[in-house]
Amino acid sequence: MTYRFHIRTGVKFSNGDLLTPDDVKYSFERGMVQDYSGGPQWLIFFPLFGVNSSRDANGNLMPLSQLTSAITVDGDYVQFKLDCAIPAIPANFWPAGIALS
Repeated sequence: MTYRFHIRTGVKFSNGDLLTPDDVKYSFERGMVQDYSGGPQWLIFFPLFGVNSSRDANGNLMPLSQLTSAITVDGDYVQFKLDCAIPAIPANFWPAGIALS
């Protein structure tokens, strides 16, 4: 299952730079590589990979290529390739104020 979110154009960061879909992708990836035990990243890991953490039972990290392949950019869209369908994804991934259109 894939969720596609259109990222509104013309949205600016506080420094004046334009927000791009690549910025959104990077933000999710950055959060995933900063995963720590008991942290909130399971809200992203579980729908994308069917696991609660970036580490396996032996403490080994998930390959970076696996992390980065789950979220892709297609024009003005960011796509999330899910391991399973979870209806709460839009609410979990997009808190109030995100630049969706």
